[in-house]
Amino acid sequence: MKQNLHATILLFLNQIILHLNGLINHSVSSLGIFLYLPALFLFPALIHLDPVRSKIVIILTGISLDHIYSTPLGFHVFSLLLCFLFLELTLKSKTYDNTSRPFIIHLIINFLISCGLFLLLFLYHFKMGPWDALRFMVDVSISSLLFFVLCPWFSKLNLQSLLIFDSIFEKDKI
Repeated sequence: MKQNLHATILLFLNQIILHLNGLINHSVSSLGIFLYLPALFLFPALIHLDPVRSKIVIILTGISLDHIYSTPLGFHVFSLLLCFLFLELTLKSKTYDNTSRPFIIHLIINFLISCGLFLLLFLYHFKMGPWDALRFMVDVSISSLLFFVLCPWFSKLNLQSLLIFDSIFEKDKI
């Protein structure tokens, strides 16, 4: 029950942030800027949920990313699941230590997913607009700078939301 509630809360927060990102992208598109932040949604599911519910949240978030960015269905699902499995194996093997910062891993994963999307759009000429190499580097750089602000904030938002809902449901049980 508690894990289902946590999964629902994380999925809801992911959807809110996805749609806010879409609104921001719509506003700044006149400046030629595209903020692309798919890796932001990996760690909360990995940290706060069991593996099955984590994958469900990531799959649904990936489908939403595919829909919002008009990418081929399954690109974000596959990319996020692949990164999730890599992170899960890394965390279980204890090669991840406390000195490693999660936002650095976020940046690397976001850069890899961005490169994958750029190559996919470039090779198969999907209709996402002209995204040349220079614009791609500018967009990835701006998105990377935004990660330094959003990663700690989004992690705290997720944790605080889960704690609030846990305390509400604990009071109901008493």
